[in-house]
Amino acid sequence: ITIILYEGVNEMFRKRLHDLVKIMGNTLLILLVFCVLMQVIFRYVLKISVPWTEELARVITIWLTIIGLAVIESENTQITTTYFVSKMKGSYQKIWKTVIALLTIIFLCTFFVGSLKMLPKASNIMLGSMPFLKTSIIYIPPIIAVPLAIIFIIYQLKDFKEFTEI
Repeated sequence: ITIILYEGVNEMFRKRLHDLVKIMGNTLLILLVFCVLMQVIFRYVLKISVPWTEELARVITIWLTIIGLAVIESENTQITTTYFVSKMKGSYQKIWKTVIALLTIIFLCTFFVGSLKMLPKASNIMLGSMPFLKTSIIYIPPIIAVPLAIIFIIYQLKDFKEFTEI
């Protein structure tokens, strides 16, 4: 009964994390579309050059890309080529999946540490057309997304059965 309860809580936690990253990703996508729409309206309809919309769109794109990493890992929808690996025995497939997951986690940890190091260094530099924002804003998404992506990679390893040919 304890194991079943633990699995239920574990699945609920996983679903909540998945929902959280999906909401963040969708919100960022809506903001990006709105920002680009504002760029078009200002530039081509009102004939006004508003440089902050372009810079804001760039920042939102960075956020969307990195938060999208957590979304992709939560849904296990990253691009993979498994033709040769799917020909291996199940135990070798599990070893291969574990090696890939460990390499991915090492890369993500490096990305996380690099972002942590750059955050204070960029905290005194303002964005050109938006002086109320600091460039450190582009180092925040990895601090949010990388731990979530690592959690989802661990879930993938736990759930892994075998690679299938597509």
